[in-house]
Amino acid sequence: AEAQLAIAHRQLQKAVDELAKCQEDLDVMQARFEVAMGEKQRLSDDSRNTMSKIDTANRLIQALGGENDRWVKQVRECEEELIRLPGDCIVAASFMDYLGPFGPEYREEILKGIAAKCTELRIHVSNAPDINRFFTTNAEIRKWVAFGLPPDDASLQNATLTMYSGRWPIMIDPQEQAVAWIKRVGGDAISFADINAMVDGVRTGEKTLLEDCLVSGRQLVLTNVTEEIDPVLDNLIAKTLTNTGKRFSVHLG
Repeated sequence: AEAQLAIAHRQLQKAVDELAKCQEDLDVMQARFEVAMGEKQRLSDDSRNTMSKIDTANRLIQALGGENDRWVKQVRECEEELIRLPGDCIVAASFMDYLGPFGPEYREEILKGIAAKCTELRIHVSNAPDINRFFTTNAEIRKWVAFGLPPDDASLQNATLTMYSGRWPIMIDPQEQAVAWIKRVGGDAISFADINAMVDGVRTGEKTLLEDCLVSGRQLVLTNVTEEIDPVLDNLIAKTLTNTGKRFSVHLG
């Protein structure tokens, strides 16, 4: 009986060992299964995301398909504008440098003559160059109009000259409409001063707002300017600058 019990114990121990080995193998396979299921879930999520992106891309392509004609037309217009750019630059530069003092009708006449001369010299040029939009943008023009600038072409040209000309703009403004507009556009960045007070200050050696603006680079509008400007401002008006090292100076007086 004892021998049979020993045999039974050995058989039991063998079965327990085999069970433990099976359990160990099962644990390994379970871990592999969980990893595989996680990978499957990741791939499934990636697949859904990819399909969603593909669907979005297809809808975008369909929505933009109708824009193709407009884009082709816009590219063609840009290419044509690039061809006409040299002539348009000549017309715009002529306007900015020479036509400020004249009225809108004479400006238009001169600009047409310049464009015709460009055509005669085989320089490509637009039939009617838009001077305002050559220097500005539609957004800036809307801003000017919102601040009180009349929307007619002559006023827009005058505003363009005022904002972008390399020369000092002189505005005949008996009703002070231009001054009001400049105040709205420039805000606190622009100072105003009577030219006679500035001249008197220069003559007496007093520090003036004019000198402060020259040093700081702040914009200054001189008011009550007459046909003749006092010679003490000649160097400033003519932009006669003296280069001292890395700085420029102007002599007043």
